[in-house]
Amino acid sequence: MSASSVLIRNPDTQDYTKVTLYRKIPLLSWLNQAIKNVVAELLPNEDERRAVLSNCEFGSRKKGLAIDAAAILVDIVHSELNEANITRVLLMDI
Repeated sequence: MSASSVLIRNPDTQDYTKVTLYRKIPLLSWLNQAIKNVVAELLPNEDERRAVLSNCEFGSRKKGLAIDAAAILVDIVHSELNEANITRVLLMDI
């Protein structure tokens, strides 16, 4: 894969005859970063809009804090215990 670059003059320089007085900006890495940022912004919004996530999923949601997940887990366990159900919890750190 090849990438194009743009040369930008360094500020406050009068003599531009030396190659080292230019900054090389690779366009491919810039474009790659821009696409990542756009996708990272759009995907969570799309997930919420289409309601594809479970109420118990917090990792990819905006403002999805670990304390919120823990509070919901405790509430579910208490509800099940109050109904005399056997309750198991599996916690995984992936």
